[in-house]
Amino acid sequence: MTDTIFFIFHDLGIGGVQRKIVDSIRLLRKDPYFSKKGFKIIVLLEDEKAYDLEEDIFLEDIEGPKCEVYYYRSKKDIDFSTFHIPFTVFVLWKILIFKPSRVVAFMEPYAASAIIGKLVSKIFWRGYTKVIISFDNVATSLLKLEYGRNWRYFYWTFLIKNLFRFADRVIVPSDFSKSDLVNNFRLPNEKIVVNKNWVLIPKKMERRFLKYDLLYVGRVDRVKNLKLFVDTVRELRGRVPNIRGCIVGWGDEMENILHYINSKKMGGNIEMVGSRRDVGFYYSSSKIFLITSDFEGLPIVGLEAMSWGLPVVSKDYPGAGELIKDAKSGYVCNKKQLTERILKLLHDTAKREAMGKYARDYVRKNHGAKSLRDFVKEII
Repeated sequence: MTDTIFFIFHDLGIGGVQRKIVDSIRLLRKDPYFSKKGFKIIVLLEDEKAYDLEEDIFLEDIEGPKCEVYYYRSKKDIDFSTFHIPFTVFVLWKILIFKPSRVVAFMEPYAASAIIGKLVSKIFWRGYTKVIISFDNVATSLLKLEYGRNWRYFYWTFLIKNLFRFADRVIVPSDFSKSDLVNNFRLPNEKIVVNKNWVLIPKKMERRFLKYDLLYVGRVDRVKNLKLFVDTVRELRGRVPNIRGCIVGWGDEMENILHYINSKKMGGNIEMVGSRRDVGFYYSSSKIFLITSDFEGLPIVGLEAMSWGLPVVSKDYPGAGELIKDAKSGYVCNKKQLTERILKLLHDTAKREAMGKYARDYVRKNHGAKSLRDFVKEII
């Protein structure tokens, strides 16, 4: 009998979760247990298009034997959204058809669908579906920012408290994320596993002409607080007139940030290049990686920047110390300190390069392939 594994998320565009899905599928294909037994991977995606990309860029990385991709919202195949069928019903339908032994769901909306599917599977065929939730954020901070204190906030708080406990495992990237779920959502401590995010570092990494002083890579949304990125570059311009910043990514706040850059007359100092496949070019062409987020789990883009030898300067958020070793691989500081910390690194090349080397070595040692293998072990 074929062993079927589901992965559920929004899309396969640019992002840390997408990277985790691709890395996991690649490793599963090599796993001797599944190679002998025979298995199938089903990827359920809510959308076939991510932000400004014409198609999911990671799709070609997982296409191949024993892997099928199904879309809820699609222009190429059946678009289930036109029938006003909720995504959860779409997931339940696929679970009833394929009867997966394992379901890996990322973030809270997809986790809820997976757990409901698990409960339904017990009723219809009395089977057992193992559900693993990968939650790459800090739940309390995420819900407050996304929904404020309206009914959606209380709705999702209720679901996380009452549905997540039916999962077999909840995997989080940081100790702070775990303590948030235990203390604020009363999830059982023993069900939550801390598995540090990983970066698979290319063997050959070439540093180029350093075109940019400051770099940001990732989603352009409210959580990332990119107006602070703009304000920081603007403040630095008074002391470094030719300073250059670059924002790589796309999201709901793209137009607002572009408007903000123009309103502050910063168009000559900050580039917004959208979502890019060649993101390595920007890491290799930059001096410092800047994180201005209001909160994070354990950002993969921060690990990627460190793996390229960039020191990371971050606004202080709960759990930031799990990414950055302060004064060794970068700086964790409040808003007022950002400018001075960045200036120190821009003016001291030796210190910047020493921090970059420490950051790269730290990622190789603590956030490499072992973290990926541990993640896949939790799945199987």
